[in-house]
Amino acid sequence: MQMSRPIYEIHQTGRTGVLVDIFPIILASVPEHVLRTVVWTIFDLTWSQHKDGLLQHAMLEKRSREHNSGLRLDAHGMYFLLSQANQIVDGLFIGDKQFRSWVGGEEPEDLLRTSELGLRVFDSSFWQVSSSINSINELIAATFEPTILG
Repeated sequence: MQMSRPIYEIHQTGRTGVLVDIFPIILASVPEHVLRTVVWTIFDLTWSQHKDGLLQHAMLEKRSREHNSGLRLDAHGMYFLLSQANQIVDGLFIGDKQFRSWVGGEEPEDLLRTSELGLRVFDSSFWQVSSSINSINELIAATFEPTILG
């Protein structure tokens, strides 16, 4: 029987905007050729942007909730979203070689475990990470002292 890929559960580590803080750390450990091929699907986003932010805040949140296809961004779009974000409160971020859908009956954990890189943020202070990229898993284990879910 094949063991499923672990999900790392991380609690607030003294940083402020959890995903805003963790993404640069994680992305720095991803090989460049992988970063160029990953696209992002975001579900159930709740976030705040900088006071002078350039994005349509409410529209992005609405788009991430209304459709099973979520909010879809390429790598440049994801970096831009993060550059405009003051804080990510909630959301399910799925980075993969193709855009993903979230169909009825599928658990968020299923999306996390089957993507190149999955992050799930809860109330800004708690998140889950799962990746098929060993360098990310090693970084998460060494940096954040996570609880490992089987």
